[in-house]
Amino acid sequence: MKYFLLLSLMLTKAQSATLECRSLVNLNEVTSGSVATAKNVKLKVSEVPEVSAFVTETGPENFLVEAYLPTLQMRVYAEGTLHDASEKLTASAWDRSLMVDVVCKKTK
Repeated sequence: MKYFLLLSLMLTKAQSATLECRSLVNLNEVTSGSVATAKNVKLKVSEVPEVSAFVTETGPENFLVEAYLPTLQMRVYAEGTLHDASEKLTASAWDRSLMVDVVCKKTK
């Protein structure tokens, strides 16, 4: 039983991914950083007055990016599959005075 638990923990850790996420407000980068994901765990990747952003690993290589824009009273979502570092997942929203992008890509 101990070995099964240890093996389960190792497999869970092996399935996690590292994402590099950045937030842009009016094309200016306001936050950037890396986060190690875990399945079905919502992680904050940005917190500035214009946007609060989160990323969730929903399955193997599947991710959900969520952004809340309080000044626009809006939430935007992007869901997709990231196989390697050449792919990115972007949640975007804009109006006449504000443009927000949250971009995440897989680093390993």
